[in-house]
Amino acid sequence: MPQVWPEEWAVAHEDLLASAEMYASRHGRVVRVRTFGGWDVELLPDRCLDIGFALHDGTPISWVSPVRDRRPLDRPRDFDWLARFHGGLVTTCGLRGFGAPAADRGQHGDASHLPAGEVAISRTVTADLAEIAVSAVVEDARVFGPSLRLTRTVIVRSTRAGAAALELVDVVENRGPGVAEVGVLYHVNLGAPLVVPGARILVDDDALDQRATTPIDAGVFPAPEDAFQEYVVERSGFAGDAGSVSVHGEVGELRLTWSADTLPHLVQWMYPARGRWALGIEPATSSLLDADAELVALGPGETRRQELRISMSSPEGESTCRAIP
Repeated sequence: MPQVWPEEWAVAHEDLLASAEMYASRHGRVVRVRTFGGWDVELLPDRCLDIGFALHDGTPISWVSPVRDRRPLDRPRDFDWLARFHGGLVTTCGLRGFGAPAADRGQHGDASHLPAGEVAISRTVTADLAEIAVSAVVEDARVFGPSLRLTRTVIVRSTRAGAAALELVDVVENRGPGVAEVGVLYHVNLGAPLVVPGARILVDDDALDQRATTPIDAGVFPAPEDAFQEYVVERSGFAGDAGSVSVHGEVGELRLTWSADTLPHLVQWMYPARGRWALGIEPATSSLLDADAELVALGPGETRRQELRISMSSPEGESTCRAIP
């Protein structure tokens, strides 16, 4: 059934089309953002302004882990990251590297445990558009070491034409006097009912280098397994400055696009264990599987921009809205 986009004369308050509310929970600050006929998401300022629970048109899209503890850690080391891996739609790994634990950081780094500063919220509502933009700054600084600043903006948008998209824009800046190494991976976590046995995962580039930790058909999500078995596939070699992957399930199609010029690697994590059941689609600045992969060198005052865009469409195609005549 198509959505009915209200005319301007029928809207008594803009909250009908786009709203944002910030409140304190026992796990930290939460900004809940909703747009008409589109996304309903939680943003987590005390977790790098990551994206937590997410629904599209009332359907859960994000994966929720059994941990469900969103409190940040002061200084995660070794595998402490897993003790706070609550899931959510986007978890940031980095900023100074990701992957297995290293001497100076724990698994996947500590970006997701860094608090954002003051949160700015803006709203744009017109006859054809409902949009909320939330932005904040995250500091990753050392007295005797590199200092990185992450400026993040999350945009949630719906249009009269039926398009509903969620965009994440990051600008990473080296604020220190010397060269800083940057490594970021965006853990986009998807679960049921979008991800079901047989769901198709299609990467829109045929000329890719691919390797995996365990042989598996990366294009089809497997049947449930009674074991804690995970499968990891990595791709690189995207043509042009944009990458794209789509996940096709019974409730529709999710499409993730990203800036492949600054995020040239894509990791696919499949975890089909019963009671866990997760799919991770993870654009990254460098290889996860190559232990010798170099991080990105960022000179003093230099910046880099990294972008993600997530959209949903119905099983029959892009949803449409009609206006009341």
